[in-house]
Amino acid sequence: MAQGLLQGRVVLVTGISSGLGAHFCSVLKSEGAVVVGLARRPPSEGLGIDLALPADVSDAVSVKSAFDRVEAFLEGKPLYGLINNAGIAVTAPLQQTLPEDFSRVVATNLGGVAHMTQAAIPFLQKAAGGVIVNIASVLGLRPLRDVSAYSATKAGVIQLTRSAAIELARDQIRVNALAPGYVRTDINAEVLDGPAGEALKKKTPLRRFAALHELNAPLLLLLDPRNSYMTGSTLVVDGGMSASL
Repeated sequence: MAQGLLQGRVVLVTGISSGLGAHFCSVLKSEGAVVVGLARRPPSEGLGIDLALPADVSDAVSVKSAFDRVEAFLEGKPLYGLINNAGIAVTAPLQQTLPEDFSRVVATNLGGVAHMTQAAIPFLQKAAGGVIVNIASVLGLRPLRDVSAYSATKAGVIQLTRSAAIELARDQIRVNALAPGYVRTDINAEVLDGPAGEALKKKTPLRRFAALHELNAPLLLLLDPRNSYMTGSTLVVDGGMSASL
């Protein structure tokens, strides 16, 4: 029986309650990974992951508590990978964005990546290397109006990815970002299937949104143990949107 690309390797994923996070868990399981998932809300049923933990990535104390439980679960096994997927968005003009909403987006999208990465580093060092994949966005490269907080944090995630890659290279820890365009999920289907979605399609050369499965190969490329010389990079999967904005 053929083994999966990540057979037996432990990968931790944040934001697994729904959307991309839940999908990434299923992709990892299909490749034989041992999957640990973190989320503020209970995850969708049927993910089949090996361990689901409650955690708020914007809170360093909550992250530390989750990693204590991860350490007990590992029982000395190495942690291979971390996917920083958890994120939120606020859609409003900058002038109308409440300070508390802006702070919440920054704390989750950027602070969460920092907290999780800091907590994971000792585990990856102990394993003599590993992989971190930060989920950024095309809006971190080419922002649209009314999503200033989200766009700013995703630009920050890309820059944090580069900085972490430089610092962690000596430990053989690779750090890359995946920057998707608009991906249709159950959460955003109502918006993307409406007039706003049609306008966004016109900004995308392929004239459609991505299906979840179209992120599988890019994600696995970044996680592939054989992809050992790629770090500090941002892999853009946006149907050409960033090239045309």
